[in-house]
Amino acid sequence: QHEYFPEFFENVKERKELYKKMLTGARLIVTNSNYTAKSAMERFGTNLNNKHIFPIHLGGGEEKLNRVVTWDNIRNKYSINKPFIVYPASNMISKNHQRLLEAFSKIVHDDRKDIFLILTGFETYPKIKWDIERLNLNNNVIILGKVSDDELNVIVKNALCMPFVSLFEGFG
Repeated sequence: QHEYFPEFFENVKERKELYKKMLTGARLIVTNSNYTAKSAMERFGTNLNNKHIFPIHLGGGEEKLNRVVTWDNIRNKYSINKPFIVYPASNMISKNHQRLLEAFSKIVHDDRKDIFLILTGFETYPKIKWDIERLNLNNNVIILGKVSDDELNVIVKNALCMPFVSLFEGFG
């Protein structure tokens, strides 16, 4: 990501040096998608001469979902008592939480919808919490942090929708 959107990172110079060092010393490079392999060739092609790049795609994870987690369990555990939108994402700037919260604020305040926005994938991030307070969304945003795959599966299945607001995804 630092190659495409350096403005999202404070340590671009260090990242570039680290990647160059890693790629120069590697005999084999494994990526999680064809897109990532293609991006690596585009951005680091001169450092990848005579290297083999193998995309190995991520699994769907269904085989890990063997515990019984029901919607009633989730609703009670997290006090979810109204319709909700879910956004599972890390707290990286490129995930675009600020824009999501601004749009969600219009739904809550302008359209007067009684709805939750559920955020998962990170424990805490001061900027996101600050935006929640600034936009007067404390009663409408629930930060669950990291949840199990089983819980996330049930949460997503019961959401009204899952917006995709990320500005960049590394594996496409």
